[in-house]
Parts: sequence; structure tokens; C-alpha cells
Amino acid sequence: MSILHHGFGVASALASSRGEEADGDPDEPPHRMSTKLDKLAVSGMFDIMKPDEHPTVENSFEEKSIWIQLAAMLLVFGGYLIVAGTMLVRDAGAIGPFIPLLIAATVLMIVVNVAGHAVAAVMTSPEDCDERDRLISWRSEARSAWMLGAGVIIAIGCLALSMTPAWIANILLLSMFLSQVICYALQLVSYRRGF
Repeated sequence: MSILHHGFGVASALASSRGEEADGDPDEPPHRMSTKLDKLAVSGMFDIMKPDEHPTVENSFEEKSIWIQLAAMLLVFGGYLIVAGTMLVRDAGAIGPFIPLLIAATVLMIVVNVAGHAVAAVMTSPEDCDERDRLISWRSEARSAWMLGAGVIIAIGCLALSMTPAWIANILLLSMFLSQVICYALQLVSYRRGF
């Protein structure tokens, strides 16, 4: 039996298993198989599906947690830094007025994170971090730590220039904020890429 006969035999078996009739006589080599069989065979070989046939992959709890933390960081501490920046521009050299603002931002950050994680836990059952989650976290932290280091060096330079403690403290907070935002963004990119 030639290869063409064998190929037609497979197509014929596929067609008969689906209750369809194969094109042509099984003893003759096929010149062309049916379009339907071609699509079924190729689709089965390569697992090709239409976009609406793919099952939706839900984000893991860890990825949702990163989204929540990033949103809270941008909203709460981003708001703090905007208010603190306007206070610094208006020449608030003393650190005293910034302390209640920082405490309020910290408490609000905790509330937003707890509420966001409670909603995420209801939507997706929390699972333990696996090796991939830990590796993504470590890599992201390592790649974003330079921002914190740069902020510390700038703060040391501000000390050498005898700038007020309010400026130095807010420069350090800004560098911590930017470092953490970069870390979260790198983690999300890693999750979207699959690693």
C-alpha cells in the first residue's frame, strides 16, 4: 500500500468515525481530501483553536496581589508625594508638618491593601507562592534596587549641601516609591510574559 493510500485510509477512518463519507474510492489515490478533513486533521495535529475556543486563563492570586499593591502605591503614596511636593515648593523646611501626612498615607495604604486583597481572595482562592513566583519577585527586586541606591546617594549629596531635613526625607521616600513601582511593574511584565 502506498503512502497516498495510507493517508487516504486515515482520512477515511476519520470521516467514518464522524459519520461522514470520505471523498472518492478507497482503492484510488486521492487527488484532494475534503476541506473539512484537512481542517480537522491540521487542527488536531497542532491544537489550533479559534480565539473564542481557548479557555480563559485567570490571573493567579499573586499577580492580582501585585496589581492591588501597585494601584495602592500609585494612589496613596503618589498622592502623598504630590501634596508633599507642593508643601516643599512653598518652603516648608520643617519636617513636623509632613509627619501627620505620612502617618495618614501609611494607614490609608494599609486599608486599601487589606480591602483589595480581601476582594481578590473572594474572587480567587489564595495559593502558596511557588518557585516561579519567588524567582520573579527576586529578579524584579534586584532590577529595581538601583533606584533606591540612587535616592540614597542624592540624599547624601543633599546633606552635604545642607538642605533641610524635609527635603532629604522626601527624596528618600520618593526613591523608595519609585523603586517599588518599578519592582511591581517588572513583576507584572514577567507574569505576562510567562516568566
